[in-house]
Amino acid sequence: MTRYVVLLKGVNVGGRNKVPMTDLRALLVGLGFTAVATLLQSGNAVLTSTIEDPNVMTTVIDEAGSARFGFAMRSVVRTADELRAVFELDPLRHIATDGSKLLVLFLSRFPANNAEPLPIVEGRTQPVVASREVYLWSPDGALDAQQLVTFIERRWRVLATSRNWNTVSRLAAMLGP
Repeated sequence: MTRYVVLLKGVNVGGRNKVPMTDLRALLVGLGFTAVATLLQSGNAVLTSTIEDPNVMTTVIDEAGSARFGFAMRSVVRTADELRAVFELDPLRHIATDGSKLLVLFLSRFPANNAEPLPIVEGRTQPVVASREVYLWSPDGALDAQQLVTFIERRWRVLATSRNWNTVSRLAAMLGP
């Protein structure tokens, strides 16, 4: 049995793609996942599964969620160890002073070796790409992250969903030791 974190993209944002967390938990339990817990209203879940391939989990969750909720559900899955590694790395800890403005973009897969470099916004810290995550210090709020997500999805052709550091920290705590 493996512990996982499931990050849904674009749910409960601006009144669109509504997914009550009680319904999400019920869906995940109905799919056979155990120890299911959700965090906030933005599509974060921690669960246990016998499925060993995160790509298979993503497909199962996305297909069932799309059928249940009536929109194209997309998710990114990380094992507990992978999320803990994201938490431990934190390459921007030396400048990030507010967990709500330090953002992690979780990518569905590794970017290609020849991926176009991320744009540098004048007056901003360069985003840090580490494995399948991009760390972004966004002192003016999440708008920078949305622009970066759009760039990554269009240019790198990779699904990306962002979470602030406070959420990443809480998910890591939910996973336990």
